[in-house]
Amino acid sequence: MRKFCLALVMPAIFYIPVGMATPVVSLQAGKNYTVTNEPVSQSPKVLEFFSYGCPHCRQLDPSMTQWAAKAGNDVALTRVPVTFGSKQWEGYAKAFYVGEALDIQVVTNHALFELARRGGKLETAEEIADFFVGLCIERKVAEQQINSFVIKSRMAQGDKLAQRYKVQAVPSFVVNDKYFTDASMVGSPEAVPAALTQLEKLHD
Repeated sequence: MRKFCLALVMPAIFYIPVGMATPVVSLQAGKNYTVTNEPVSQSPKVLEFFSYGCPHCRQLDPSMTQWAAKAGNDVALTRVPVTFGSKQWEGYAKAFYVGEALDIQVVTNHALFELARRGGKLETAEEIADFFVGLCIERKVAEQQINSFVIKSRMAQGDKLAQRYKVQAVPSFVVNDKYFTDASMVGSPEAVPAALTQLEKLHD
């Protein structure tokens, strides 16, 4: 039954608009990105700070999915849902990590953006469990993950990363542990993927 239900969700997930990215000709430090005090990573990596409750994140998600697919294994992309102390955003973040733990993150990513778009709430463990039951996950399995030490640890790690890089708005990005940028700094959400491609090549 679970496979059948997930199959009903999957067709909508892979509709990814093409031609969304606007090329960024040249990025300037201090204008289009800032340099953190962290040491630069040895290999290309990107941290994406976002929230399902953020309409700009929802707008950017299809082009980010396309960018990540094109980058493949060459760039490690880690998505970090932020909470900013919001009960609602905390629920969405917890659902994100539960989806990862259940290895259905592609399905939950789409479903959570859709739920947020409709104004759905995930403020309690029961509401989060109901969400996963709607994806044909057994309630007991969902509840075990929701209340697990692993999920609590992932939530704490995400909050620490947001604090570490002084994230104040989403979507925001940290490239190679060293370069911080966001949509406003590069001009528009459409310009983000091209900017990330340029920044991941920096190792200074």
